[in-house]
Amino acid sequence: MTEHATPAHSERAHAILSASGADRWLNCPGSVALTKDMPDTTSEYAEWGTMCHELGELALRNRLLGEHIVIPEGRFDAEMFTAVAAYRTYVEELISQYGEEPVIFIEERLDFSRWVPHGFGTGDLVLIFVAAKTVVVVDLKGGQGIRVDAEDNPQLKLYGAGALDLCAGICDIENVRVCIAQPRKEHFDDWTISAPELLAWLERTVAPIAQIAMAGTGKLAAGDHCVFCKAKAQCPERAREAMELFEEHDVIPGLLTFEQIAALLPKLNRIKSWATEIQDFAYAQAKDYGAKIPGYKLVAGRANRKWADEARVAEELQKDGFKDTDIWSKKLIGITAAEQLVGKKHRIFELTIKPEGAPTLVPESDKRAEWRSMESVLADFDTE
Repeated sequence: MTEHATPAHSERAHAILSASGADRWLNCPGSVALTKDMPDTTSEYAEWGTMCHELGELALRNRLLGEHIVIPEGRFDAEMFTAVAAYRTYVEELISQYGEEPVIFIEERLDFSRWVPHGFGTGDLVLIFVAAKTVVVVDLKGGQGIRVDAEDNPQLKLYGAGALDLCAGICDIENVRVCIAQPRKEHFDDWTISAPELLAWLERTVAPIAQIAMAGTGKLAAGDHCVFCKAKAQCPERAREAMELFEEHDVIPGLLTFEQIAALLPKLNRIKSWATEIQDFAYAQAKDYGAKIPGYKLVAGRANRKWADEARVAEELQKDGFKDTDIWSKKLIGITAAEQLVGKKHRIFELTIKPEGAPTLVPESDKRAEWRSMESVLADFDTE
């Protein structure tokens, strides 16, 4: 196995037209000009993800390259170790599928500036299998909220474009396989595209949009891609879309029909998100930056009483003859905490059950099986 030197995490930068933001700028090229002067923000979830990626890099360097890097004590939490262990196992199983030792690039800068001006990103893992004429790109996702799929994923396809450049001088590549490792959701997914198909997408779709996005002439377009946009709470196109919904649907006498409701449903989630994001933005500006929102002010919220000193309260109650069982409540640790305590293979996990989740209304295109009430299931056995 061959390794390749990479820059340290602290030295890495972010491109204006980044691979991670591709879903946004490909669908809404106008967002590039709209957000160019807006500062980057972070969150505890993003910071957790960054730390998880750092641990993932150390784990792969130790296991795949035999570097024997000492893991800094106390720097990473137990959930990170659990997630990275699953990631490492997935990578090892992936490599074993090819029956040959790959050329390995870990946390490597991937350049796709041939199609995207100044375009680059960082690939968590790139594996080049010379005999198979295949390059494999693996992207580690630390999130446990939104499931990320590999099929036709623009971020991964841009990583694949950069990976093709890495292969120059090593071997000819026929196929690019892109993989998602999302261990906190127990989700591992992959998708393969031929090198010619990928190059055609880059030339016909990506390059033209990238040019207008960088020139600042791209149009705004609202959609699901708005979720990670820095301007989502202030975007005029999202506001226009929300207002347009009500203009399109005049008030009509009588109750709304199911057909009318069906026409409204696809737009409501985006409008709910938009409304919440505006409220959150206004609150953050007022609380964190002292902004004055016309007609509004910050006030102290309601709070429930709590013990100022639990140990002292317990001591006083014990003086009155109350036992620990009277004044302390106990609760068994949850399944995730138990996995971190004893590992996922312990015998206690034979005692778990997974109740059916509450039904949720989704478009018919959703891949999940349609939910049926218990009454409809029992009706199948009605012999009368």
